[in-house]
Amino acid sequence: MGINTGTPTTGFTGFAMKSNVNTYYGAYVDAGTTGIPFYGYALNGLATAYTTFHGGNNRFEYHHTTDVTPDFSISNTQVLCPIQTFLGLGTTTPTTGFTGFAMKNNVNTFYGSYVDAGATGIPFYGYALNGVATAYTTYHGGNNRFEYHHTTDVTPDFSISNTQVLCPIQTFLGLGTTTPTTGFTGFAMKNNVNTFYGSYVDAGATGIPFYGYALNGVATAYTTYNGQTSQFEYHHTTDLTPDFAVSNTQALFPIQTFLGVGTSIPTTGSATGLTIKNNVNSFYGMYVDAGATGRPFYGYALNGSAMAWSELNGSNSNWELNYGGARLDVTSTGNLGVGVTIPSQKLDVAGTIHASNLNGGATTLSTDASGNIIRTPSDARLKNNATPIDNALSKVMQMKGLTYNFIDGKRFGTNRQMGFLAQDLENIVPEAVSSGGEYKSVNYPVLTALLTEAVKEQQKEIELLKKKIEKMESGKK
Repeated sequence: MGINTGTPTTGFTGFAMKSNVNTYYGAYVDAGTTGIPFYGYALNGLATAYTTFHGGNNRFEYHHTTDVTPDFSISNTQVLCPIQTFLGLGTTTPTTGFTGFAMKNNVNTFYGSYVDAGATGIPFYGYALNGVATAYTTYHGGNNRFEYHHTTDVTPDFSISNTQVLCPIQTFLGLGTTTPTTGFTGFAMKNNVNTFYGSYVDAGATGIPFYGYALNGVATAYTTYNGQTSQFEYHHTTDLTPDFAVSNTQALFPIQTFLGVGTSIPTTGSATGLTIKNNVNSFYGMYVDAGATGRPFYGYALNGSAMAWSELNGSNSNWELNYGGARLDVTSTGNLGVGVTIPSQKLDVAGTIHASNLNGGATTLSTDASGNIIRTPSDARLKNNATPIDNALSKVMQMKGLTYNFIDGKRFGTNRQMGFLAQDLENIVPEAVSSGGEYKSVNYPVLTALLTEAVKEQQKEIELLKKKIEKMESGKK
């Protein structure tokens, strides 16, 4: 049938209008059981743009070309764009396209829309310039990751899998800035790492994780974990030597540093090292380790100047207490010097010894059997086998008193002395001579008893002489 034409070129099988078709009123094309109803536009008898209903697949279709594949179709469950098409929203010249778009009412209990690219396709959502993808997100079925791409290469700048968030390439992440200048290789957060919850930097098997501060892209102050030394390190400069490091056994200051406690401008520094161990030669505590040639130092300082300290003197191997000079020296052999830097005795004192309280009851000093210095004991309750001194005067007559000078004037003094030679006196009064140590010595208080008895003997002789003289004088009368 031709309308306004005498040579109609297109036809159809039928046209129907009913008052009610499935409760809808209007007109429709009825193509029978096997026909394809057609409604649209044709040029010279060729279908160009039309809609139709395909009974075989039960879909309403839109065709823009003469092929049998629809550009757009609607079934009772989905809307389809079977071929690669360009969809323009707000533009009559769309330049970008997509493989498919799907909307469902429930996908894994979530309601909304999603891009469906089939089993092997790569769904795409983002931005393009002149048909070239520039910035977009996609889901990569091969590695099961959601990816963000800022360039046209296949390596994502950022991706998310079901277990981790990744920055596969060196990127810069800006927080609070639109022009970030520093970056890191990776950042990981897990809910449980060795029973610890939180975040950590993961640099892989050989990388060096980095956390800290930088100026113009140059690391300035940062902490890191060194996989080669298994140490957590703090760096304040760009060199590779850490200022402070912690391993699983020790904390280290590898280079000369200044440590301030209670001050922000420390003026004194540590020695080469400070070590605390749980057992060193069976001793527990802390010690200063200055290496093979250093001098460990522990003491007090004022404004950075050492005032009083103890140290191991590397020149003479003495342990010294220094306060305006070496005041106390202990040698490796156990000799103790007070004011003497090279003590030759177990106790070597340069100066006067004063004791306000000593064992014993007398005012003179002596030593007990163990070599302890005590007040000379004289209590009768401490003595037995007490016998008078025989021939006291004879012994005194054999004693030779001398004046002399000590050969070692530095040690014993340069003044002229008065006394006895121990070797001579030992043959006469062995009780007054001691042979302990390197030299013999004389216990001069012992001689008091000898001299007392000698005087008494002499007095007896004087008394006898007096009586003889008196008798002789009385006879003359």
